Amino acid sequence: MDARGARIVRLIQDPDLGGDLLLVGLGLAAIYDFGMSYENGIDGIGDLLWSSPPDPHWKIRETFRRDFRRYQPETPRIRLCTASMIRREDLCGRPATTWGHTTDWDTGELAYIGACTRHYGWFDAHKRANWQGKPDVVPLPYANHGGVLARHFPRVDWPDFWRRLDPSWVEHPERTTRPRPDFSLVLGDGEGGLAAAPSLSLVPIGGVS
Repeated sequence: MDARGARIVRLIQDPDLGGDLLLVGLGLAAIYDFGMSYENGIDGIGDLLWSSPPDPHWKIRETFRRDFRRYQPETPRIRLCTASMIRREDLCGRPATTWGHTTDWDTGELAYIGACTRHYGWFDAHKRANWQGKPDVVPLPYANHGGVLARHFPRVDWPDFWRRLDPSWVEHPERTTRPRPDFSLVLGDGEGGLAAAPSLSLVPIGGVS
């Protein structure tokens, strides 16, 4: 197999990739590995990948946003009451009618907490006690979601790209060190009044910008 095609195989075989995100990954592989050319930043990639509504410029930006590297608390799909029982050593386990999260102030991580109708008082007291322990500075938890494309294109400066795509994006710490980036993705002149981009959207860092 051509070494350049190996990335396409890895993209297709990645269980975390599918739908629009896989399509964008294949488009990036065509640019990164095979030199496919286009104009107008990531908006130009959108024009190549989608030829029908919704707006391809919105579509590609939204696809990248959904893959932002971030911290996301684990919340069970079936939400049960987590109150401790007095007469047995396990949790209540009845369907929760209210739920939320408590914070580990040492790590910033959030933990699910739920309560059934019998345990509203316990829920309120538990949440109140947790909030009272809040320190002046709360650490950012390690990122644990998103960044799937970043795994396949590790030499792209993803934090810079995500920050420019959405200035409200917050960079969480990582448990492993990222490779030093060599390439930058540029945006284009689509929605949001963003500045026009050069003809190549995947450009060497320190090159044309």
